[in-house]
Amino acid sequence: MKIIPTILSLNEQGKRLRNEDTIVYGNLYGNKGYFFAVCDGVGGVDNGDLASKLACQNIKKYLLRYISNTYNQDYMDKMIGFVENAFDNYIDQDPAAKRMATTMALLVLYSDKAIVAHIGDSRIYHIRGNSILFKTQDHSLVNDLIKSGIITEEKASTHPQRNIITRAIQGKQNKQVKADVHIIHNIDHSDYLFLCSDGILESITDSQLIQILSKDWSNEKKMEFIREQCANRSEDNYSTFLIQINKIL
Repeated sequence: MKIIPTILSLNEQGKRLRNEDTIVYGNLYGNKGYFFAVCDGVGGVDNGDLASKLACQNIKKYLLRYISNTYNQDYMDKMIGFVENAFDNYIDQDPAAKRMATTMALLVLYSDKAIVAHIGDSRIYHIRGNSILFKTQDHSLVNDLIKSGIITEEKASTHPQRNIITRAIQGKQNKQVKADVHIIHNIDHSDYLFLCSDGILESITDSQLIQILSKDWSNEKKMEFIREQCANRSEDNYSTFLIQINKIL
């Protein structure tokens, strides 16, 4: 089986002085599937733009070099190790880049499945109709506080430490960072898969995202509405893939 998607994307600098978000997508070998990644260079850390670009370049390189039938946790662990090794090699040549770091949201569409892997607070959603069937859980301080019952989700959006993440891809670390991996088996026609950096989430809540995607608009109009919302409200860079399942052959 094979999934045929409709794909739209944004990668915008917004109100920041530079764009630290990078996105990448492509076809797997022999058009057997697709991959999509959104990486957000960690704000306030040197070379965030370089980190996200280096991560996306090497994610793409690994996915095209090593085709799999599973794309499971072991595969993703090896891919992250490959990316971190690229960071290490870069830092060897330029020690000033040793603090660079990035998030990662990765989606692989293969056969009739969607494989999700993420690190940090860039997010992935699976949406059908008026329901979010799955979303990644941020590796962030505020999400840890929510899960512990210390703060509510409503307070998280304005918490002074809401931008602190607890996992990132970096170089020269003693222990490899691990991605959370999830396999979505129940993909259906017209489902949406939505990948985004946290700049999108500054302007679009979960309930608003459902409202937008359930409107009787073209996907182009839906994406343009998201872009306008972020241009007006977001203080960060904002990037996303809006992917709708067109056919399953």
